[in-house]
Amino acid sequence: MHQWSWESLQLGALWLALAVPADFLDSVAIKNPESMSAHDFYIGQAPWIYLIYAAVFISPACAAAIGPWLSRHHRGQRQAPRPQDATRPASV
Repeated sequence: MHQWSWESLQLGALWLALAVPADFLDSVAIKNPESMSAHDFYIGQAPWIYLIYAAVFISPACAAAIGPWLSRHHRGQRQAPRPQDATRPASV
């Protein structure tokens, strides 16, 4: 496994470890008009909550995988803006 993928998976695991308790506190433990029971949140919201957790986990690996590709394909396309010619009127 490449070094970037191992580090990105560790970052994804950290994000997931922070997201799951934050979701629990926000949606279950802290009582408010929009709070739910643990069963409603983890079973009633399936599969959506688990798809979100999967996206949180794999997003750093996806970013690490496509980052080099994006930098190769966008190299040279960013150009500094040309200074406006003093003789031409500025566009409105």
